[in-house]
Amino acid sequence: MKYTVDKENKYNEEILKYLRAYNIVHTGVKSNEKTHIYILDNKKLVGALTISLDWDWVSFSEYFYFDFEVLKLMISKISKLYKDSASGISVYTNVVERINDFRKLGFEVEGILQSATNAKNEYSLSYYKLDMKSDLDFEVIVNEKAILEYESILKEQVVTFKAKHKIETKKDELIIVALDNDIFAGGVKVIIYDSSMYIDLLVVKEEYRGKNIGSKLMELAEVEANNRNLYSIDLGTAEFQAREFYEKLGYTTVITKKDQPKGFNCYTLVKKLR
Repeated sequence: MKYTVDKENKYNEEILKYLRAYNIVHTGVKSNEKTHIYILDNKKLVGALTISLDWDWVSFSEYFYFDFEVLKLMISKISKLYKDSASGISVYTNVVERINDFRKLGFEVEGILQSATNAKNEYSLSYYKLDMKSDLDFEVIVNEKAILEYESILKEQVVTFKAKHKIETKKDELIIVALDNDIFAGGVKVIIYDSSMYIDLLVVKEEYRGKNIGSKLMELAEVEANNRNLYSIDLGTAEFQAREFYEKLGYTTVITKKDQPKGFNCYTLVKKLR
C-alpha cells in the first residue's frame, strides 16, 4: 500500500463519494442545502448570514449582525424556515459577546473546545426550540443564491470581525491517500488553522477495511500536525461512524450533540499534541 499527499486534490470527490455512500446506509439521503439571509434597515445591510441544513441541523458559516435585535430577527427567520425540517440550530464561536448573545436567545452550551494557551476556547452552542419570534420590522431577504452586492459587505464585515477578535483562519488544506497499485483505497482530508488541525473527511473503501489503513492515514495526518507544531487535532463523528476508532488513537470526546442526524448522537473529539 502506497501513501501519498494528493497535491492536486484529485481524490477529493472519491473520498466524498465513498463517505456519502456509507452514511446513506445509516441515515438515508439527507438534504445539504445552503440559504442566504440578508437583513436591511432602510436599504442598509445590518445583518447577513449563510446557513446550511446538514444532517438535520442548521449551521452558520459566515455571518454578521449590527446588534442583538438583528440577531434575534435572524434566528426567528431561521426558526420559521426550518421548524418542520431541522432538529435545531448549531453555532461555534469563541467571542464572549457572541456567546452571551446566543445564550440570551436560549442557546445551550453543549461543550467547549480548548484552544492553544494563546487563543480563546471555542464554545459549541445549540438551539432546539425553533420558536424564536421578533417584532423588528426590517426587510428580510431569503435567497438560494448569494446576492453579490450584499456578499461583498458580508465578507468585509467577517474579515474585520476576525481581525478584531484575533480569530484563527484557515491556512491550508491537505489530502493524504492510500493507493493499492494506483487504485484508491482510502483517504483523509484535513484543514489546517493557526494552531490546530481539523479532520474534515476520512474514509476507507469497504474491501480495504480491517487492514489498518485508516489508522495509518490518521498517523500521517498527526505527523503533519506535529511538523507544523500545532496544538491539537479535532474532528466530528456520528454514532454510527468511528468514535471508538478515534478513542483508540488517543482522542477524547468533548462535545455530544443529540439528533445530528435525527435518531443519532454526534460527537466532537480532540487530541492535544502539546
